[in-house]
Amino acid sequence: EMAIELGDASAMYNRAVMHRHGQGGPVNYLEAIRLYEMAIDDGYASAMFGRAFMHQNGQGGPVNYPEAIRLYEMAI
Repeated sequence: EMAIELGDASAMYNRAVMHRHGQGGPVNYLEAIRLYEMAIDDGYASAMFGRAFMHQNGQGGPVNYPEAIRLYEMAI
């Protein structure tokens, strides 16, 4: 948590993955989205990929292929 508060994009991404998969607690898509978005704002490509996957599969909201494609392209 401290690393996230200090702006560590890697920590944000790792915690987002944990929330998305329910590691260490229940699945929490909304928290995963929040953390992915914070890491994306820092240019963290893995977070772009993770968030794109959520859009593609309707995790935490409706399927959104255009946004998934945009984020996948941004990640590469």
